[in-house]
Amino acid sequence: MNWTHQDLLLVPLFAIVSASWLYAECPRYEVTAVIDAPDCGFQPAAIVAQDLNNLGQVVGNYRCPGGSDIPFCWSEETGLSVLDLPETTGRAYAVNDSGQITGMMGSPFRGFIYDHGEVSEFGLISTATEAESLDINQFGVTTGYWNNGLVGPTHGFVWQDGDTIDLGITIGGEASRAHGINDAGQVVGWRRVGPSDERIAFLWAREQVIELGLVRGGFSTEARKINDVGDVIGFAWLPNEKDPSDNVRHAFLWQKGTITDLGTLEGLSDSTALGINTHGQVVGTSSNHLTHCRPFLWESGCLYELRELVPAEFSRELGGARSINDRGQILVIGFDFAAILTPTGVSPADIDGDCFAGFTDLLVLLSEWGMESSADFNCDGVVGFTDLLFLLAHWG
Repeated sequence: MNWTHQDLLLVPLFAIVSASWLYAECPRYEVTAVIDAPDCGFQPAAIVAQDLNNLGQVVGNYRCPGGSDIPFCWSEETGLSVLDLPETTGRAYAVNDSGQITGMMGSPFRGFIYDHGEVSEFGLISTATEAESLDINQFGVTTGYWNNGLVGPTHGFVWQDGDTIDLGITIGGEASRAHGINDAGQVVGWRRVGPSDERIAFLWAREQVIELGLVRGGFSTEARKINDVGDVIGFAWLPNEKDPSDNVRHAFLWQKGTITDLGTLEGLSDSTALGINTHGQVVGTSSNHLTHCRPFLWESGCLYELRELVPAEFSRELGGARSINDRGQILVIGFDFAAILTPTGVSPADIDGDCFAGFTDLLVLLSEWGMESSADFNCDGVVGFTDLLFLLAHWG
């Protein structure tokens, strides 16, 4: 299954109606790979793709109706293959560019590294009954958490070549989880700070801990991923303005000490950031309390509906975005499939729908100077000098 875009005739200046309409006609992404769930007989399997590396390898898990999670790896060369683990059930959460995979297996579950057929399991601290490994960097260092299924505690950890660091000792708090690690060995996650399960996102580096703080109006934060320049993503909990008895969560981005609420897609209450690359592009899912899920892309200050950036015939199939690699490829999921979206090369500064940024786009920008329009590339509410620089940087 593959979709490609067709070049359009130059759209007259007066016909320009909105950026979303233009993106639908001149997509910024094409579908270059589709990963179908295995055949379960009468019903398809549910598939959850978790991570995409820079080589285009995908890991995740699938489940047949009434069955258990089965971890898999996919590549264009080999297709989908089940990981040969000591346990038949599990989940694969992350893969690095060397093809090392980490996740959890068994019941009670325990963490593993799968390295081209060789399996390493994580040991447990004395108070833990289970472990889950959630991320791995290019040097094979992993991070995750230990837990006691009955009485706790939950502690984040770092594991490398059989040596473990219990992050609970330096992070503090009644409980903690580590979710992401970069190539510098910086780890992000959360620790519990209040009796009502309030949490604060943290960045751990060489025994030093930085609290990432709260978004405006929020009371809890959880970090999920960190890129190699130290940018962190996750989500924050905030009171629901429409229902005081309820809470919502918003995706956030933390950069150089500043935490930014990325908001939600129009008409939805919640969002979660799940992937970030070294260029600072963020992907995730926006929803109404985990229903009506729609994928988003955040870049250069703007939150985009990812369905509006792909060919129209594919857009309604998308349910969430899970990962983005440094090539700009995005891993998305539906119910019984996963797919890789690859940039088409269409300029994000294209206004007139001719698939590149040029003189007509410059004329539109200048005619709408000081206004709120499709030429507001950084989404600050007004067309100005920063937008002009953005257009010139993406010229052609």
